Amino acid sequence: MLLPAFFLICGALLATGGCVGVHDDLDGGISLHCTRMAVNILEGEDVSFSVLSGPNDVTSLSTIYMISSSGNEPLGAYSFRPESEGVYTFMAECQGHYSDPVSISAAALQTTGDSFLRRTVIADFTATWCTNCPQMAAALSEAQARSGGRLLKIAVYYLDELQIPAGKALTERFGIAALPAVMTGFDNTLMTSIASSDILLTHFAKWEDNVGELPTPGIALSTTLSGNTLSVKAEVASASTEEYLLGAALLEDGIVKAQTGAGEGYVHNSVLRAMLHAGGETALAESLGSIPEGESKTKDYTIDIQGVPLSSSVLVWVMDTQGNCRSAALCKAGESAPFAYESK
Repeated sequence: MLLPAFFLICGALLATGGCVGVHDDLDGGISLHCTRMAVNILEGEDVSFSVLSGPNDVTSLSTIYMISSSGNEPLGAYSFRPESEGVYTFMAECQGHYSDPVSISAAALQTTGDSFLRRTVIADFTATWCTNCPQMAAALSEAQARSGGRLLKIAVYYLDELQIPAGKALTERFGIAALPAVMTGFDNTLMTSIASSDILLTHFAKWEDNVGELPTPGIALSTTLSGNTLSVKAEVASASTEEYLLGAALLEDGIVKAQTGAGEGYVHNSVLRAMLHAGGETALAESLGSIPEGESKTKDYTIDIQGVPLSSSVLVWVMDTQGNCRSAALCKAGESAPFAYESK
């Protein structure tokens, strides 16, 4: 079933505040968000969807569509489990309102193999007052999906109510002079203010070239919740004898807050809420020391997450002493993420 041409008009209107005038109770438009941006088909992972209009959950009134070249088909459910690798794009409809498209990636991530999966952090410097930041976030979401889940986002807010001291320090560390700005691999030579998934993927390819011959360390994460306390265990396995640094951050998804350029019901994802590593308010990572080839080292963190909902995640990155981001991993709070390997 093909969606009407109104979808194209609605997509443009959402960029300036949403579709209006159809139903007064949805005048702020609707937004679609999901529990995962990347799924591992070998683990049978699925993604669940929810639809918001401002702060209101209108999922039960909505239909989720999968967008493809052959047409747009209703899912008939609020979850999806892919059976093959690729990029899948979805949108929501509620009482004549349409959301912006959202893409997820599906990959076959091996839990055994010879080489650890190479992933990196992509830092989105943004703010609720930034008119062009929603377009950048959409381009970044597309780039993440097209990368097969190898780009792990951290949204760093600046000079607004979502800013934290560590985020302000990161912004100043990398000399961010204007927003939006997206940086790949904590390398400020791989920075762009242009909302283009092609440019972001070009920067990802350059990051891969920069670390090309360097062995990729593995990262396994396990997290447990006990009351308001989140405990995190990060294990770093070395493919060569080297000195490493480890950074860790608590992120939050699904924050509904007014966004200039996108309206009242905008959903903010991957928002930096705290740094977990020692000296995190100013330091990018802490020393792990030397790890012999074939061995691993663990680091434990605990944080009080009172006030942070369970829609939170832990992002961890490993750097070398030359400042190269060598790998990264992401884990939902209360879940585990084993070592991932390159597909054979």
